[in-house]
Amino acid sequence: MKKHYEFLLLVLVVCFFLITIPVSATDTTAVQSGNDAITRGRPFTISVAGAPNTQYYVWLTGTFTMSGAIGEQPPIIAGGQYNVAQDSPGGPYTIGSYKYTNGNGRTILDDVAPSTSGVPKTSYYALVTTDSSGSGIVEFQTSSNTAAKTFSIRVENSKSYDEESISVVKGSISIEAEVPKTPITPVVTTQLPTPISTTATIPPTPSLPKTTTTKPTPLEIGFCVLAVGVSFLTLRKT
Repeated sequence: MKKHYEFLLLVLVVCFFLITIPVSATDTTAVQSGNDAITRGRPFTISVAGAPNTQYYVWLTGTFTMSGAIGEQPPIIAGGQYNVAQDSPGGPYTIGSYKYTNGNGRTILDDVAPSTSGVPKTSYYALVTTDSSGSGIVEFQTSSNTAAKTFSIRVENSKSYDEESISVVKGSISIEAEVPKTPITPVVTTQLPTPISTTATIPPTPSLPKTTTTKPTPLEIGFCVLAVGVSFLTLRKT
């Protein structure tokens, strides 16, 4: 008799959970845009895809003609990023002394905007080290001091290089910047270099997850009632 009561109790517990525990589903959405412009005042990132655990120079090429004054500044590279090294504003300029490909002996320091009292020229270039999968991320920042124009961002080491263009525009709405890939023109080496590619992106704003609740079906309730009925019939026979 005790065993039948235990069986009946187990059936009731199972029915309780089938009726009261909802089935939840999460629906997360994100809006992205394929434009090649970013609103001034917002950050953006460059994704570097190259050889694993390899260093690449990243800088705003051709900005040496800019004054670096308010309204005439290129985007700056955010400090303190993981696997992203920068020269100290006071030197030594180990990274900035790199002589880039087809530069006729010019260095990165020669190719970026000059220092001002507010922004040192070391903010316009960096050295990123890719992870074990060959990926690296470099974040750039813009402000009201950034010039509204198109910039070229170059990624290079002694074996290969690539460039991407990003346009900074005036406005108050931020959009994703995603530009088409350009072919790599590698430096002649004895070993085929690993291609690199860059993509300028704005981190999308995630939406709040939506939770939906599924009510128990009549079949589940019917199963519970049937189970209870069978249990009572078993008890009567004993």
